[in-house]
Amino acid sequence: MGRSFYDLDATGSAATRVELETVRETGMAFATGQGWRAAACPVFDGHGLAARLALIGVADRISEDPESQQRLALRATAREFSEEITLSLGLQTLGVVSSASSTTG
Repeated sequence: MGRSFYDLDATGSAATRVELETVRETGMAFATGQGWRAAACPVFDGHGLAARLALIGVADRISEDPESQQRLALRATAREFSEEITLSLGLQTLGVVSSASSTTG
């Protein structure tokens, strides 16, 4: 079973803390397995984390480059979903999208 970045805190291992900090800075989690690769971004709803939007595929078809068109599009789409969900609920945005993701659109 996979780990949930949502549940991690400072009590995790050093490697986990570094990984979590990278996710917070970039606004995106990234994983590679045997033959597969995935990237995921948070979707917020004005109260906090509402969902995650992921791109999962064959390893050689998903770029490792954090600034690839795939990753930029994923980040932008997650940000748009966050804004739409928040506005549809009549709420104000929390401003919780990372600075890395806010500069891509």
